[in-house]
Amino acid sequence: NMAVDLANIGRTQEVTGDFSSAEATYREALQIRERLGDAPGAARVRAAIGDVRNQLGALDEAQQHYEAALETLGPEDDPLMFSRLLANLGTLAHKRGNYTGAVDLCRRSLQIKERLGDERGRATVLGNLGNPLAALGRTDEAEASYRAAIALAETLGDAQTLAHQSWNLGCFLEEQGRLAEAVPLVERSVRWCEEVGHVQLAERRSTLDDIRLRLHPGVC
Repeated sequence: NMAVDLANIGRTQEVTGDFSSAEATYREALQIRERLGDAPGAARVRAAIGDVRNQLGALDEAQQHYEAALETLGPEDDPLMFSRLLANLGTLAHKRGNYTGAVDLCRRSLQIKERLGDERGRATVLGNLGNPLAALGRTDEAEASYRAAIALAETLGDAQTLAHQSWNLGCFLEEQGRLAEAVPLVERSVRWCEEVGHVQLAERRSTLDDIRLRLHPGVC
């Protein structure tokens, strides 16, 4: 099925950080879904488009796509996707400074994922939950959430989530002044970026170099 193939290509592009190409691919898949009258399939592709618009900083457009998907997919129609959309709206709330709302949305998503046994999704949302908790100054809870995400990703062998949540925790520890603890976590994220050719590789290498320099001043 062409729409499925396009969605898979889009996911591969998204994983490597090629968000503009991923969006174009997803939009092509959306046209096919809409032409076929496949409303649930179109809603899932809209959610994917929302993800890339979110990554590109187009928060209003991302929210429109997420909300359009939610109108089609209720909590009983596709609870897995519904929980993912709640988590994504939580990410948007965090970016907009609505940290309490972000925590609530992430926790609602987690409840559904726990009920469904979606461990990979739970690892991602646990890490995302750490961000608004940290912004609210609830640092112990934030660190516990990041570490739970990393432990779960390690158990699952989920390299992508492990890399992303290691980055989140590493940046959190850097802000706490715990540089020695941050270094191996950021290194892990950089290694994954190298392996997949992620577009954020240069940025993450630069962050790692900066942390190392602050940890060992004067050492090249």
